[in-house]
Amino acid sequence: MHGLSICIVISQSFSQSVSQSVSQSVSQSVSQSVSQSVSQSVSQSVSQSVSQSVSQSVSQSVSQ
Repeated sequence: MHGLSICIVISQSFSQSVSQSVSQSVSQSVSQSVSQSVSQSVSQSVSQSVSQSVSQSVSQSVSQ
């Protein structure tokens, strides 16, 4: 009976360990993915905005 109890405890411990590991891995993966996506989106937006602003400024300057 004691052997069975020990097996149950070990099984529960292993299950929690695996669950935490998978949860952390998924969480980090999602976090990195979202972070990269937001970073790229902001970078593209800023780049386009600066590019358009410079283009318009140069165009107006040349036009005048």
